[in-house]
Amino acid sequence: GSSRPSGNIVLLIATGSLLQLVITDNAYGQPTIRKQVNRKAAIVLNLEKSQRWYDFTITARDYPAFSKRYAGRVETGEAGISDPAMG
Repeated sequence: GSSRPSGNIVLLIATGSLLQLVITDNAYGQPTIRKQVNRKAAIVLNLEKSQRWYDFTITARDYPAFSKRYAGRVETGEAGISDPAMG
């Protein structure tokens, strides 16, 4: 049978040097992820508690100018709820 999408996000990181990444949740109370990445990494963000909504920022410890924020909702074809962080 066909596998159903999990609703999680997989971050695929590629870098030319060793990085200390910090992934901070901005809205849904997920724990901060600290990950050392050397060349390539796949980091899974479990969105089950936020009903597949996400809002997170990625920073790199030794590069204060680097900051990327991502927000939205993963679609799986299943019914969902309005953004729980809107209220």
